[in-house]
Amino acid sequence: MAVCSLMQRLLFLLILTLFPLTATAQERLELRVDGVARHALLHLPARSDTAAKPLVFFFHGHGGTAGHAARTYAIHQAWPEALVVYPQGLATPGKTDPKGKKPGWQQGPDEQQGRDVKFFDALLTQLRATHSIDDRRLYCMGHSNGAVFTYTLATARPGTFAALAPCAGIMRPLKGRP
Repeated sequence: MAVCSLMQRLLFLLILTLFPLTATAQERLELRVDGVARHALLHLPARSDTAAKPLVFFFHGHGGTAGHAARTYAIHQAWPEALVVYPQGLATPGKTDPKGKKPGWQQGPDEQQGRDVKFFDALLTQLRATHSIDDRRLYCMGHSNGAVFTYTLATARPGTFAALAPCAGIMRPLKGRP
């Protein structure tokens, strides 16, 4: 038993060396936008200092959740120095969900009365008020329907982001644009 225990300890130390644990604190942000309760998960950097931090928004796909996106994509673990926010979508009609029973995001600046763009604006305002944000390092990512919403934000809020990283989302032509 002593040899096994020693081997287990050595293996554990090797794993810690190769994959250091970067503990980030998670907060649940709650706000009301146009009278509707909205929420997001925010992962704070492992180190706390006063320096302005990069901010990454990650939008889940249709039918997804903020929690699942945080666990699956784990941007906060890949970049532990950044603030990473995983917003939660609302029931939204889509190609595979015409009745809109699953959560998702508006697919164009004028859809859903702009509710998700307003949610983004409210989140960004709250985060700027409560954290030191480096506005030159503001990023937007999304998967599938979240990727389409990333394109929507790029159109609705031009010049806001340092970079966009949509994944598996189709960029639709917007009204009045080629």
